[in-house]
Amino acid sequence: LFLAALTSAVAILEVCLQFLQEAFKIPKKKGVFFILGSNFILILAMILAHADYPIFNFTFAKKGLMDWLVILSVETVEPLSILFFCFYVHKYWGIERLIKEIEQSSKMSPSMKDYIRIVITYIAPFLIGVGLLMSLWILIYS
Repeated sequence: LFLAALTSAVAILEVCLQFLQEAFKIPKKKGVFFILGSNFILILAMILAHADYPIFNFTFAKKGLMDWLVILSVETVEPLSILFFCFYVHKYWGIERLIKEIEQSSKMSPSMKDYIRIVITYIAPFLIGVGLLMSLWILIYS
């Protein structure tokens, strides 16, 4: 399981790194340090939130540090990363390139190609945007 998790983490790191390189022209080494550094800071904050230090046992708007980290990571960053993925595929990488990448491992019908184009361009960004707005609405009014 550890090896599977490690290979999955490397695959996810590669996608994030590729996005940083192509969209923001960040060199590979700086991109790796940025991604690993931001992950380290978030993990450190999560570990310290479980510790019994008074500085990390605070509440804001009736929520503790772990609550805010969950809100930040799951309810905000995750939908935004999916929106950025859709934007990246549509604007920079190209939907046709995505379809060619998928066709390397399996055959696709023309209707499936049209479906992918519609989902990446319209449906996924709309649904993720609605989910993000609902999460923010619950966060503000709960």
